[in-house]
Amino acid sequence: ERLPHFKMGFTPSNGEELQTEYFVPFRHGMEAFSAIARLGGQISPHLFISEIRTIAADSLWMSPCRKQDSVAIHFTWKPDWPSVSRLLPVIEKELAPFNARPHWGKLFTMAPATLRQHYEKLHDFRQLAAGLDPWFAAGAAAYAHGLAADLGAAGAPVPSAGIAEAIPAAVRALRAAAGSLPAHGTNQPKQRL
Repeated sequence: ERLPHFKMGFTPSNGEELQTEYFVPFRHGMEAFSAIARLGGQISPHLFISEIRTIAADSLWMSPCRKQDSVAIHFTWKPDWPSVSRLLPVIEKELAPFNARPHWGKLFTMAPATLRQHYEKLHDFRQLAAGLDPWFAAGAAAYAHGLAADLGAAGAPVPSAGIAEAIPAAVRALRAAAGSLPAHGTNQPKQRL
């Protein structure tokens, strides 16, 4: 039997918060939780709520639970990106011995090289996606480029150097092909391709 993830009729988030989640192998769950608990004094002032859940292993290429039963440690942060951006590397360092994998749709600061170590099918996924969707590589890069510009304008950290170096060439290629993306750093809506 499963418990509901959130109470019925209760709005768990209103969009004003930031979220982070890391998955560790189930066998390391208590150790990982203890490592996070030691950071309580640093984390607590910036946290709305935290959640611990378990997830069964799967065989999906890009799943943080690929081939491992997992414990997920979730953080719902107050909307204070400068503070959260300083905490994430500290949390990731504490979780590193447990091979923590980040949630793809939430905030994290792990380097691309670290992600490649955790996701052995990453190269296969990128090849498959690029083969099925010719706009995949350029579109993802253009999105990241726009996000980096928006974050940079807000004074937030931008993607790592490896990503940042690859993005401009991909954006130029996409612009040449599509001819419709706005100039770097603008807040104009981007046309769907």
